[in-house]
Amino acid sequence: MCRSAMAEAITRGLRPEIEVLSCGLKTIPNYPATNDAKTVVAEKGWNLENHASKNDSSGILEDSLILCMTENHRSILKKRYPSLNSFLLSEIGTGTQEQILDPIGKGIYEYRRTLNSLINQIEIILV
Repeated sequence: MCRSAMAEAITRGLRPEIEVLSCGLKTIPNYPATNDAKTVVAEKGWNLENHASKNDSSGILEDSLILCMTENHRSILKKRYPSLNSFLLSEIGTGTQEQILDPIGKGIYEYRRTLNSLINQIEIILV
């Protein structure tokens, strides 16, 4: 309930004309972003105050570029939706296999590290 929400906020902040939607594999629908996620995103001038989590569904994922934070996420998606193509965010960004790990429960410093990793990958993709 934080990495994909932060990635969505970054993308909207950098390129508001791009339609972007985040969803989770194990999230509670309509759950707000964590306070730490809201804080670190706000530090960059973006906003997660109105974020409401969404579960994955084929309706959301069809005809979309699906970017996953970890290989485990991609593996789960491939099992649930075999016909969909998905990539690690880092594969499309820096061309690496970087796993962007969940900072939940690890404090504000880890949220900032995660946010900076996301910004690095997303800025490369959007250029």
